[in-house]
Amino acid sequence: MSSLSRQQFVRKKELEEARKAGQAPAEVDEHGRDINPHIPKYIASAPWYLDKGVPSLKHQKKLDSHNDDENGDGSSKKMPGVIEVPSFLKKRGKAQIVNHAMTYRKGSCRNCGSMDHKTSDCMERPRRRGAHLTGEEIAADREVHDLNAKVSYDAKRDRWAAYTPSMYREKVVQRHERIEKERKKHREKEMRERLLKGTNAEANTDGTTASEDLKQRDETIFGMGADSRTRTNSKNLRIREDIPKYLRNLDTDTHYDAKTRSMRENPNPDVPLDQLDYAGDNAYRTTGEYREWLDTQKFAWELAEKGQRINTAALPSQVEKLHKQLKERKKKHLEQHKADLIKKYGGEEHFKKPKQLAATQETEYYAEYSRSSGKIIGGHKKLMQKSKFDEDEFINGHTSVFGSFWKDGKWGFACCQCTNKLAKCPLSEEDGVLENGSGMKRKREDTAVTAGEIGEPDAKRTRTNAEASE
Repeated sequence: MSSLSRQQFVRKKELEEARKAGQAPAEVDEHGRDINPHIPKYIASAPWYLDKGVPSLKHQKKLDSHNDDENGDGSSKKMPGVIEVPSFLKKRGKAQIVNHAMTYRKGSCRNCGSMDHKTSDCMERPRRRGAHLTGEEIAADREVHDLNAKVSYDAKRDRWAAYTPSMYREKVVQRHERIEKERKKHREKEMRERLLKGTNAEANTDGTTASEDLKQRDETIFGMGADSRTRTNSKNLRIREDIPKYLRNLDTDTHYDAKTRSMRENPNPDVPLDQLDYAGDNAYRTTGEYREWLDTQKFAWELAEKGQRINTAALPSQVEKLHKQLKERKKKHLEQHKADLIKKYGGEEHFKKPKQLAATQETEYYAEYSRSSGKIIGGHKKLMQKSKFDEDEFINGHTSVFGSFWKDGKWGFACCQCTNKLAKCPLSEEDGVLENGSGMKRKREDTAVTAGEIGEPDAKRTRTNAEASE
């Protein structure tokens, strides 16, 4: 639109005010119809790509696919309420070729020679010499779809528009029939080969093969037609003996997400973990290979801190391989260090397991388990393994074992709080000790102290005193 002078702009504003006041006739569009002067300017003015230079409200209406559908006054010739499906919705597959010319035509694309687009909109490869110069290899004219056709929102986006049962028969049913026919041929071929070889291992007494029995077994699973080839599965199936998550705890404070069927927290936090059958979904997420994955993630972080570029999300196999190689090198280094120590100091015989201990270390025991919870309800329970050290043996007159007292980082005897393992108990006497604060003395067996228990120097000193007395 050309720019207006000041006088023309003032005159235009006065005319608009007069039309609104009814003092001047209303503006008329291209079809001779009056335009309401009270319509705002942003509605009455057409966009730059639809502006025809004349006042009109046609840009506010959906355009028809063909001009022949309108009368002279702009009204449609079609019956009211009837919406026809455009041709491009009826056709499926590739674009429809309307005409394929052999020579260049005036007004067509100068690059490919097609009439359905302009030269600036051509999507073919730019030629060194266009079709308007050579007159050869003229592209075909394809049907241009009118996106302004009068169709509803759903009809324009209907994926199954003009889809007929014959299409389903041709594309789906016949395809599966051909597959089943080829499968039968392959099965007959296998039967003939087995008969020629003289082996009938897979054939059953009723004449059905093992694969047919497997298919029949899959069809009877939970009363549904499950096929091992299609891998059908249902999320709703569960063993009815299992207690649902939302019935583990009937308290209203327990959170259960019905949409994802998940209960992340422990529904019974007051029950010990060893007595729980279900501790929440989060308790099982840290099991299995989660610890190994966490170690691999830490290994990747350590490599990133050292400056090596590595990404666990983009290259998980590479990170796992590097971590595995590092663990193998560390294991070999420890084994080599152990071998060097044994070679230097000896003691390899102590690493070998005794045959008697290996034979009696693990034994079988009978136990009865509950069907619902899986806990032991009867039979022999597992006994605790005894220590390899001697138990309940008192030495040097002590009335408690060594290790029953602890102070300042040292172990000792609880009876006298002595931290020297080879020392005698100071509370004991030569013949007996006082008991319960009474004057009675109880006799105690003399503790025989050998040379090995008191040490070699003490044994030599004892023999010297005996020789002197003689």
